[in-house]
Amino acid sequence: MDYSGIMGNISENRKAMAADMGMALNEASERNRKKEKNGMKNKSQALLLLQQIQKEIFATAEKSGWHETNRPLPEVIALVHSEVSEAMEAYRDGMAPEETKYRYKGKELPEGYYEPTDFLSIHEQLTLPDGEIKMGKPEGIASEFADVIIRILDASEEFKIPTLEIMLQKMEFNKTRGHRHGGKKA
Repeated sequence: MDYSGIMGNISENRKAMAADMGMALNEASERNRKKEKNGMKNKSQALLLLQQIQKEIFATAEKSGWHETNRPLPEVIALVHSEVSEAMEAYRDGMAPEETKYRYKGKELPEGYYEPTDFLSIHEQLTLPDGEIKMGKPEGIASEFADVIIRILDASEEFKIPTLEIMLQKMEFNKTRGHRHGGKKA
């Protein structure tokens, strides 16, 4: 029996399949490059936005008098630590992580009196029972976490620390680390 015709067909089919697989791999690779490029574009846009926020945080602190003297970096680090401790105190006081209370002049505002429903409403003012217009101070774990970020970005601007850029690098590096960074317990 002559199998040469059959073998030739199989060989041609394999070549065609290999060509199809090659094209599919090239297309998939191109899609991945585009996704990666879009991801980098999105990260670049996010970085620019975060850098603007950092500058706004610094300007607010400067306007409030926090940059009238040169503070040593260890003092600023201690202030970041104090905000983390305040988050722990809020937890110890029984506040749920998603809970936020609003205070004005040390008194808690009535529930529902001032709870922003979206980012823009945070900047809205409220009228208190005495007719005075003020904004309630948010308190709780989320508020203290926000203070940590605010203090870190303020210090980053003050001391020219490239925190945001290194954060993006660290995020990429962490993707390469093993489970629990090599089996760490905490």
